[in-house]
Amino acid sequence: MLLIFEGELAARDTLRFAEEKAGFGLWQLKFETNELTCSPNSLRLLGLPSDNRRETDDRLTFASIESVAHPNDRSVLAELRHIMAQSLPFDREFRVVHRNGRVRTLAIHGEVLVDGDGRRSRAIGVLI
Repeated sequence: MLLIFEGELAARDTLRFAEEKAGFGLWQLKFETNELTCSPNSLRLLGLPSDNRRETDDRLTFASIESVAHPNDRSVLAELRHIMAQSLPFDREFRVVHRNGRVRTLAIHGEVLVDGDGRRSRAIGVLI
């Protein structure tokens, strides 16, 4: 991996720089717990509070994305749930509405990972 920063936090800082400059964010969804983990830039793109602004018991889930989706695009997220249930890769676009009323169009690309027994373990992807 090319690290453009030095020191103990070089990998984190390199990823943060790349995400901010290229306008993308990484995320993963663990199916067993329904827990959604997002990079800081994914949270910014979605208009969701960052980890340090969220209550500790306010866990992110896929419903967190659905909660900020434009009302006319919620069907896209329902389609994504269906695609993930079938363990298929996905590429879709949807809009989110930020708290200030700004509407942003995002592309979501991802795939489902399976464990050694062939069961879905998590979905991983990128928001652009």
